[in-house]
Amino acid sequence: MQKEQNSKLKSKKSWTFDKMALYALVFLMPTFFLTATLSPVGINKQLFAGTLLIALLIYVLAKFLASGKITLPPKHLSITALAVFIAVLLAGLFSQARSISFFSTTPDSVFWVGTYVVAFFAGVVSLRSVKSIKTLSVFYLAGMVLVSVISVLQLVGIFIFPFSFSKDVGFNPVGSVFAFGFLLAAALVAVLTFLNTVRVDNKKVRVILWTTALFFTLILLQINLWSIWLAIAIAAVLTVLVAGSKMVAKKDATLKPLFIPFGMIMISLFFIIVGAQFPTFIANTAEVGLSLDRTVDIAGKSMSAGRWAVGTGPGTFAYNYSLHRPLEINQTDFWGVRFGQGHSALSTYISTLGIPAVLLVLIFLGMFFVSSLKGSFYASRLTSKKDSKDNFLNGIALGAIGVAAVLAAAMFVYKGNVVLHLFLFMAMGVALSSLIKLGAVAGIKLDMTKKPQVMIISSLAALLVISGAFGGLYILGQRYVAQVYLAQAVKNYQENQDLNQAIDKLQRALDTNSSDDSILRVTSQALVLRLGEIINSEDLTEQEISTQFENTLRAAVSVSTKATKLNPKDVQNWEQLGVVYGNLIGFVDGAAELAVNAYEEARVLDPNNPSLPLAVARVYLTNAYVLQNQLSALTQGQDSSVQLEQELVNKRTASLNRSVEYIEEALRLKPDYISASFLLASAYQRLGELDKAIIETEQLARIAPRDPNMAFQLGLLYYQNDEFEKAVVELERSISLASDQFANARYYLGLTYNQLNRGEDAIRQFERLSQDNPGNQLVERILNNLRSGRGALEDVLQPDTTPPIEDTGGAEDEPPLPF
Repeated sequence: MQKEQNSKLKSKKSWTFDKMALYALVFLMPTFFLTATLSPVGINKQLFAGTLLIALLIYVLAKFLASGKITLPPKHLSITALAVFIAVLLAGLFSQARSISFFSTTPDSVFWVGTYVVAFFAGVVSLRSVKSIKTLSVFYLAGMVLVSVISVLQLVGIFIFPFSFSKDVGFNPVGSVFAFGFLLAAALVAVLTFLNTVRVDNKKVRVILWTTALFFTLILLQINLWSIWLAIAIAAVLTVLVAGSKMVAKKDATLKPLFIPFGMIMISLFFIIVGAQFPTFIANTAEVGLSLDRTVDIAGKSMSAGRWAVGTGPGTFAYNYSLHRPLEINQTDFWGVRFGQGHSALSTYISTLGIPAVLLVLIFLGMFFVSSLKGSFYASRLTSKKDSKDNFLNGIALGAIGVAAVLAAAMFVYKGNVVLHLFLFMAMGVALSSLIKLGAVAGIKLDMTKKPQVMIISSLAALLVISGAFGGLYILGQRYVAQVYLAQAVKNYQENQDLNQAIDKLQRALDTNSSDDSILRVTSQALVLRLGEIINSEDLTEQEISTQFENTLRAAVSVSTKATKLNPKDVQNWEQLGVVYGNLIGFVDGAAELAVNAYEEARVLDPNNPSLPLAVARVYLTNAYVLQNQLSALTQGQDSSVQLEQELVNKRTASLNRSVEYIEEALRLKPDYISASFLLASAYQRLGELDKAIIETEQLARIAPRDPNMAFQLGLLYYQNDEFEKAVVELERSISLASDQFANARYYLGLTYNQLNRGEDAIRQFERLSQDNPGNQLVERILNNLRSGRGALEDVLQPDTTPPIEDTGGAEDEPPLPF
């Protein structure tokens, strides 16, 4: 009876909250994602892992306060793990962008490093029985099978999720296909190492394990990344060392225990050598990333600012990249990509966390492998395959060490990933827990009940950590709710085009979390759109338009400015402020100057980005457009002043010349920048330098020979420059490329025919325009002139409005476009 009660008690203890949290974490973490936020993977994994581990931490500390007893990892590892967290915490406190360093979704944020450390300690503190360790292993393997099935279906194009973002072979719930590959490689090493160590008598279990290993191997053959095979080979070498130690201790000359790890090494080396030549049957899953030398160069330049001790701050590599991006990358297809990480996790963290933090991570990993391998050597010498219980634990310990080896190697050769890092620290905790249970490694057993003074101090420390944990849980939930409101705002606008509803949701997001500059940026964008709605509204009185415009303008400037103050190192915040002021040119005095100032601040943070000088050029072109309108209004008025007219002409010319200077700067940074070349042609056209405008447009037309708009622009310039024969060729070509549906090109083609005295051809063009645009008075007047033998535009007033040409920000000097 007593034995039965003890058995029930042990069973209950194996399902306590902290253990269940760990079981849920290893099973669901790889696959967990939600659609409630714009980022379905990152922010939702943060909520899931953070909630579980913070709750687990509170539970464990509460139990410690109640009992005064706890078992921790070995002293040197416990101290070093805490030192890693403290180093990252200091990097966050001294960060150049503190607002994103603590709770961002980047794998080096203070929040995530804290969860890694909690997971490491939880593996030892919570997994104190063989049953709990075994249960965790089962959940881990089941979770890996689940994410593997989902990933395979994704890779072959069978999309089981109904969401639009998931209908892509590149989508993977781990974060990326290659991150999944490293996680799967770690699971394969765990299974094979366990099979190499433990004699599994149950035939069904043995078949399941070998089938699972084969399934994992087949997937890895398809992903086929050399760095993954290298990580497997490193882990297999560790297995060989442990097995060899056992053979030496027992004087066993057979190589049978080495067959599996030798096979892993041989297969890995084969695919490292063969590489991409091995055929695969899945879609191309290439990832774009920085080279190691570029990453090191960026780290070195970041450190030169005296940041070697604490780095620039967790999550700030994108800012370091913007500041120190190589100029030659502008000649590649990835010039517009802002890389958030470098070549690998550790090479990235050198610049964001500082050299001491990275060294502490390396020391921590080194001490773990030394301690755990010594423990495994000791355990392997004492156990045999007949000692089922101890050998089972040793097999799990070796498997966990193998997982840690693969994921630690990934830090050197692959980008940081929260799932990989979390499983690395958990695997280390599980390995130590198993070895402590075997007596091969000595953990710290703290019993404060016999030391009242120490008990008081430790209790106060525990209460302090619990308070911080509750605070972290609150902030985590607050940030998540704000992201949900943000997603609702964006989705509502995309589906319903209802700006008022979107702005209301964005305001709720800001009320929930006003320290997220990404929400401030989106709010600013929505308010700029709202300004356009107000100006073009036909339902509001002039007074209502004035009042609403002023209030919305004040709000747009306020949120944009707040974003730059909250996170002044993010170039996107300054760009958005520039966009806000740029949209106010012509409505608010000095808006052009304020826009230029904002973009110049952005250029300081991203000096080699060609899109920024081009944005400044657009500001000057828009300003020139406004000045031209003022000049036109002045010349048509009764109070025209020659002096004032000349001042406006001079200001307009100066603004156009400044735009040319900035466009040329953009082309210096990126000579093949088509948008800049197009804008340069437009600027030359406005300056009256048609020859230069034609040269630029001819070059663009050669680059895009099948673009009807480009042919149309070139035809217009020829028309303006009285090169009518050339204009006919380009205008006819633009109509042909547009499948005979290009009204404006047909309009100017008719005018060009008229200039060449091809009256019948001109009449045919305008008859077609009349057919396509019945009742158009302009076309009818021109037709009457042509049929009566007069000039096409004789006594005809052309439209005085000029729609802006794409990518120019306005083109007031170009011929009017009636359609």
